[in-house]
Amino acid sequence: MHQNKTIHEELEALSPFWTTIQSQMPYIVPANYFETLPSIVRAKVETEAVYEELELIAPLLNTIPKQTGYQIPVAQDKVLPVNTSIKMFPWPKLALAAAIIGVAVLGNYFYTSEKQTFDYSAYIDADPAQIIQTISDSTLLSYMDAHEKLIVTPDAPIQEYELESDEALMQRSSDQELLEYIQSSN
Repeated sequence: MHQNKTIHEELEALSPFWTTIQSQMPYIVPANYFETLPSIVRAKVETEAVYEELELIAPLLNTIPKQTGYQIPVAQDKVLPVNTSIKMFPWPKLALAAAIIGVAVLGNYFYTSEKQTFDYSAYIDADPAQIIQTISDSTLLSYMDAHEKLIVTPDAPIQEYELESDEALMQRSSDQELLEYIQSSN
């Protein structure tokens, strides 16, 4: 901060108190701290106190082996040859997965491909007044109760606002208000 003189001068002009404070980092990280941190954390986690606490909290978790599960096991009596190939996905598993995917795709196709047929031709030439006369009053009332937001009441007044013209607004305003408006706009 002190290398840029304009910032230092501006800070001194604003508040001389802040220029008296030393401008150095109050916290210092030890050398090679971040390189050794993972090993320190791992050593703390692998202490016996953690396993004893884990035994109290969740005994089932303590039965899980504490080694990496992605290692190829080595037989004690035999040494595995270098060119041993391990089959990761046997054919029966692949065939089962393909069958499940096929059933899901076909089920989706048959479910979505059904065409819903509705005969709209019966309603094209229909008379709405005649249809309403065939509907019972209880059915209409239950529909209106269920859809109250569709009911528009003619009693509700609709307010219409008209904007005043500039001349009418100026005639209604006092001289003091007009002077304040002119001063605030400049």
